[in-house]
Amino acid sequence: MNHGERTMLDDRTRLSIVTLLATSADAQLPFTEIQEKAELTPGNLSSHLRNLEEAGYVQVTKQFRGRRPLTTVRITDAGKAALERYIEEMEEFIRRYRDGPSS
Repeated sequence: MNHGERTMLDDRTRLSIVTLLATSADAQLPFTEIQEKAELTPGNLSSHLRNLEEAGYVQVTKQFRGRRPLTTVRITDAGKAALERYIEEMEEFIRRYRDGPSS
């Protein structure tokens, strides 16, 4: 995992957003559902999504359903891969911690 990925997913909020998307049935969720589940303000969520989108981890789609705006967010293949690498790195860290110091 490169430093940019690590920095991106080391943030608890961005990690939460990516995890929510990765574990949803079709790898996408409406903006409002992410906002509710992550307990974020619209502005805060927008800021984090902008960062994730610039990193290529999510794709944000704005459309209308009838006359109402609908923003959906989908995790990209790059986002899934980054999350997987992050999880693997954390699992290795935990394994080393549990094994204790080597003599």
